[in-house]
Amino acid sequence: SSSHTKSLVDSLKKLKKDMLVFSTLNISGGKITNKKTEIMEFEKNSNILLLTEAHFDAKKANFKKKVFLSSFQNNDLGIIMLVDKNMEILEETIIVTGRAISVKAQINKMIYNIFGIYGPSQSSDTIGIDFYRKIFDFMNNKPSLENIVFFGDYNVDILRSKKVGTKCLLEEILDKYKLID
Repeated sequence: SSSHTKSLVDSLKKLKKDMLVFSTLNISGGKITNKKTEIMEFEKNSNILLLTEAHFDAKKANFKKKVFLSSFQNNDLGIIMLVDKNMEILEETIIVTGRAISVKAQINKMIYNIFGIYGPSQSSDTIGIDFYRKIFDFMNNKPSLENIVFFGDYNVDILRSKKVGTKCLLEEILDKYKLID
């Protein structure tokens, strides 16, 4: 709802003054024109914004931030990460097309490893395990990951998921890298 969005945006404005603000917005595959106002508000009030279910060409969207894509050609895939222009991007990697991207950035003289995640929502545990295994393998092959930000839509309820293997693997990633859900 628009009142919920306004409340979130007001909270983001207050936070951005004192710290880095990471936001995720699932745009439900909508065309950019349907979500443009909401996206612009989140973009303005976040340092880094991850759009999930982004099924449009970001190059035509005229964003104010640097744009990193991971596919927008399929109806169930598509993430776009928008990063403040003053952040120095050291490396970017698409881990899983349309679902997971990694950006290494220097922000205020600190290095951050930022992972934008849009986990599969299918009920198959095998699909979730394969997805999180690719991310875990990518992270394990990096010699030194510091200041990790792992955000997005995991599509796994850690407390109640019936996808036991997916849940366990996600918990293993969170535990190993001391991340908080």
